[in-house]
Amino acid sequence: RADPTTWPTVEGPVDVVLFEGWMLGFAPVPDKEAARVDPDLEVVNGFLKAYKNAWDQYCDSWLIIKVANPEFSHKWRLEAEKRMRAAGKPAMTDEEVEAFVDRFMPAYKCYLPGLYTNGPTTAQVKDRNVLTVAVDASRSPMTEQE
Repeated sequence: RADPTTWPTVEGPVDVVLFEGWMLGFAPVPDKEAARVDPDLEVVNGFLKAYKNAWDQYCDSWLIIKVANPEFSHKWRLEAEKRMRAAGKPAMTDEEVEAFVDRFMPAYKCYLPGLYTNGPTTAQVKDRNVLTVAVDASRSPMTEQE
């Protein structure tokens, strides 16, 4: 979101580059399945069909933060906005946070089961490593049995 002129530059070689993105690793589902969750997901699903080749293929390893309940996102975003507000930075209101996070819930419902069950789109390719860390409502790591 920052102006590209403010981006730091790094000259290689480097050993590790962390690349984060909201839909990275999500595999598309059949269009009808996406539409059953939310009609607007048909467009998202179409874009996901290109993600594997556009982005995911460049990931050598994956770290998945597996949330026990995607609804935790509401609480976490609200906490972040309150910290920004307390620091005197621009922040969303509680109502804006609710509306913002609600827009993502259909995608989580549609794509997280596949990510958690099958791994990211390129996880099955030879030499693709995946580390999954499950977290609870306080963002603390937990065992799968918890």
